[in-house]
Amino acid sequence: MKSSRKQTQQVHLQKARKHSATEQMMITLVDAKSHDITIPYDKISHYKRLASFAKRSGKIPEGMQITVKRSWGQSGAAVRLEPLPAWQLKKLKPIPVSAQLRNPNDVTTLLKNSDAFQVKGEPKHRALLLIEALVTEARRRGVTVEAKLGEPLFPNQYRYDGPKHDEVMFVFGQDEYRLWFEQKTLHKHHEPTRSEINWAWRGRLFPDEDEIPDTHLSLVLRGEGGKFWADRWDDTDDHYLEDDLAQILEEMQLRHDAMDERRRDEEAERKRKQEEYEREQEQLKVQAERRKRRLAAATRQAKRNYHDHFIVETMYQQSRQWQGSLLLRRYAQAIESAAASKPNKQKVRMLAWAKQINAQADRDDPLPLRAIRPNVPEPTETELKPLIDQLMKED
Repeated sequence: MKSSRKQTQQVHLQKARKHSATEQMMITLVDAKSHDITIPYDKISHYKRLASFAKRSGKIPEGMQITVKRSWGQSGAAVRLEPLPAWQLKKLKPIPVSAQLRNPNDVTTLLKNSDAFQVKGEPKHRALLLIEALVTEARRRGVTVEAKLGEPLFPNQYRYDGPKHDEVMFVFGQDEYRLWFEQKTLHKHHEPTRSEINWAWRGRLFPDEDEIPDTHLSLVLRGEGGKFWADRWDDTDDHYLEDDLAQILEEMQLRHDAMDERRRDEEAERKRKQEEYEREQEQLKVQAERRKRRLAAATRQAKRNYHDHFIVETMYQQSRQWQGSLLLRRYAQAIESAAASKPNKQKVRMLAWAKQINAQADRDDPLPLRAIRPNVPEPTETELKPLIDQLMKED
C-alpha cells in the first residue's frame, strides 16, 4: 500500500516538472547554437500560436522576438529567436496636438470645408486637430502634404461612381501614402419627444433608433513598402489616436525607406544583369571574331588543299591517259601483225581498225603537248564547303 502511494507521488512530481509546449519551445530556441529550430510545414500554425502566447505571457527575452518563416525551396519552416529590428527599438518623440484650431494650414482648411469629409458631429473638430498636427510635423521634416478631396472609397473604383471620401496624401520622395479617417455610426434607442408623441396620435411615426456618429475614430494608411507597425490605428476606451501620430509618420518613413532599398536592390540587380549581358555579348563577339579568323584560315587552307588535290588528280589522269594510249598502240600493233597473214579484204579492214585505234591513242596521249602542269581553276563555294567543314571540325 505504501509502495503504491509512493509511485503515485512520483508520477505527480514528474507531471509537475513537465514543461508546457511554449516553455519547451523557448528552452529549445535558447539552447540551440544558432537559436533556431526547423519544423515541418504543417506545424507552422502551431508554432505561430506558441510564439504569440510566448509574447503575451512575457516569456521572450527583452529586445528579442520569435519569427516563424517558411524555408522557400524546402518542405519545412524555421522558428528563430532573434533581436528585434532597430525600428522597433527606436524611441519616437510624441507629436503635440493643439487644443484649438488657430490659423490652420491649407490641408486642414480644405478638409474642414469639404462636404465629403467623413468625420461628422463633435469628433470632426478633434479630427481636424489631428490632421493639423500631422501635416505640420510632416512638413517640418520636408515631406510634401496635400489634401485629396472626393477620392473613391475603394482603390479600384471608377472615379465618378460609388462612395467618396477625403484623404491626405504624404509624398516621401517617389512614394505616395494616403491617410484617411473612418468613423462608425452608432445606433441608439430613440427617446421620443412630447411633440413626437402627440404627432404619433395623428399617424406620424418617429424612428425607433437614432444614428449617432461614434466619438471613436480610426486612421487608415495605404501605400507601398510593406507593413511595419500597422496600417490602421483605432481609438479605444483607454487609447487615443493622439498617441499614435508619431508612429503613423514613422510607418510612412519606414515604408519609404523599404521602397528606396528595394529600388536600390532592383537597380543593382539591373546593373548586374546589364554587366552580365555585356560580358556575354563581349564573349560572343570574341567567339565570333575567333570563328571568323578560323573560317578565314580554313578557307585559305581549303583552297590550298583543293589546288593540291587538283594537281594530283591531273597527274593521275594524265598518267592513266598515257598508259591507256600505250595500251591502245600495243593493241594496234598486234592487230597489224595479225593482219599480215590475212586475206587482202580482211587485212584491209584490220589495218583500218588499227589505224583508228592509233588515232584514238594519239588523241588520248598527253605527250607531248598536254603533258604540262595544269592551270587550277578557282573553286566554287559548293566545292569548298565540304573541305572547310572538315577543317573546322578538326580544329
